[in-house]
Amino acid sequence: MNIRSELHPIQNGEKFEVPTACYTLSPEDKHKLCLFLKNLKVLDGFSSNIFQCVNIKDHKISGLKSHDCHVLLQHLLPLALRGMLSKEVCGPLVELSIFFSVLGSKELKIDNLEHIEAQIPITLCKAFPEGSIAKGYIAIECMTLCSRKTLGAKTLYGLKQMNYNKHIFIY
Repeated sequence: MNIRSELHPIQNGEKFEVPTACYTLSPEDKHKLCLFLKNLKVLDGFSSNIFQCVNIKDHKISGLKSHDCHVLLQHLLPLALRGMLSKEVCGPLVELSIFFSVLGSKELKIDNLEHIEAQIPITLCKAFPEGSIAKGYIAIECMTLCSRKTLGAKTLYGLKQMNYNKHIFIY
């Protein structure tokens, strides 16, 4: 189906190697991100002490409260990762942070909600091109065609749904 073929394992002798994805941070970039969060100074009430949750040695962030996760997603990660990742990765990340910032704001305006409602499918197609409607439709059609052509094998094509009970569907 050729979905993210650049991430498929590559055989190297008897071993397989998995290439790094475009959104994977190098060890140096992980160190820079941890240093950024460790040295971060914010106003009281904006977030708790995020710097206490950062382990620079292991390049890990742990023990964040849910509000701190929201602050990271909506405000800090787009700023911190902007120079470290490509535009193809940072663009959707920034748009997702804007989406969640608008959605989680104290005051919601109809115009803003309509704008983010129209924008989110475009953002998601940028972030997950293999998850776009067209590619999903093609994948379903291919699987349906293959299941129709497989003679004598039990397939999902033509079978009732597993939770089908007369005229009642259980979800």
